Amino acid sequence: MWGIDASPNATRKAEEKEKDRGIAVKFLTIDAMDLGGLGRTFDTVIDCGLFHVFSDQGRERYVSNLASVRAQGSMLVILCFSDSQPGDWGQVYGSPSWSPLLRSIHLCRHLLAIDGLRFGP
Repeated sequence: MWGIDASPNATRKAEEKEKDRGIAVKFLTIDAMDLGGLGRTFDTVIDCGLFHVFSDQGRERYVSNLASVRAQGSMLVILCFSDSQPGDWGQVYGSPSWSPLLRSIHLCRHLLAIDGLRFGP
């Protein structure tokens, strides 16, 4: 298992949790816009809270980077805010609907689901 983050502080905290929990994870502090530099692919890729922070153009670049580390037939899970998040916290940046972007660039061979959940209290 690998974990990446651009923040050295986040990587350090994750390493501390790894030791406390007795699990084996390789953590790297790298830019998610340079995933191809890893030089390998993964069977499962999980994005927890990054996709929605990019502009429309940034999302296209990010998605290309995700594709560069996905093995044939791999699973991609993206956890992010949506355009239906109420209030002024947690709104998606850029276009109000990003699901067509995922479909149009064929990020997933088979799109299983886009589920809407509310985050927060």
